[in-house]
Amino acid sequence: MSGARNSISRYGPSKIPVVSVLEGGYELIQGFRRLTAYRELLSETGDEKYARIPATLQAKGAQLDQLYRRMVDENLVRRDISFAEMAQLAMSYADRLGNEGDGADAVELLFASAGRQKRSYIRHFITLLNALGHDLKFAEAIPRATGLALVKQMDDDPRMAGQIRAVLNSR
Repeated sequence: MSGARNSISRYGPSKIPVVSVLEGGYELIQGFRRLTAYRELLSETGDEKYARIPATLQAKGAQLDQLYRRMVDENLVRRDISFAEMAQLAMSYADRLGNEGDGADAVELLFASAGRQKRSYIRHFITLLNALGHDLKFAEAIPRATGLALVKQMDDDPRMAGQIRAVLNSR
């Protein structure tokens, strides 16, 4: 059992997710990993106590960029957040702003407190995610060096992305 699931099963959540109200539902602002841990615990145990997770409701009127910056700041202190997850966050933010798929500007804004090298790695993972799309499952498991090497190979050989997608879809 992972650390988050183990901690939640023993003590409950140490921090609760933050959501905002949208028309017809809610949007998760902070706490994706906690929510994922709850879902996994429900699936593994069938215990209904994991069917619901307490959450904090974000006040109306909060600016989107402030919410994303808060989420980034919370996750940057974690050592186990992957470059793919950071890239996905930047892409999501760019999509919300109408810059579909291009998260380069979002990386500069959201990860301004991160070093230049780290921002470069995040942009490379955006390239990787855009190239492989929904065919790539579990992108967060890709180590930094592997992701960077894949992007370099795709830059050197434009057919590489299609070949990787074909392999991913053959399983």
